[in-house]
Amino acid sequence: MLLDDRLGDHPARADMLKDVFISGGYCMFQGFEERLAKELRTIVQEDLALTVRRAKDPVLDAWRGAAGWAARPQAREAFVSKAEWTEKGGEYLREHNLGNAFT
Repeated sequence: MLLDDRLGDHPARADMLKDVFISGGYCMFQGFEERLAKELRTIVQEDLALTVRRAKDPVLDAWRGAAGWAARPQAREAFVSKAEWTEKGGEYLREHNLGNAFT
């Protein structure tokens, strides 16, 4: 899927490209940041600011961030109980933008 297919003319498109933050073990491959920046540059307007940066600890930083968020009392409002999941299912979450997919 192309970036333009996902972001198209979304109002936050330029802001998102200003800081593309990557994490996960695959981004540890030598030259990954540079290659991603080069590939993105081929499909976005030349005048848009584009920055690609890697997490300090790509393997665990996303988990640590999510764990920190989940430990906060405010996070409880976003949780789905097993009973809710059983009753409503995954499609309900997608339909009501309760998942983590950017739309």
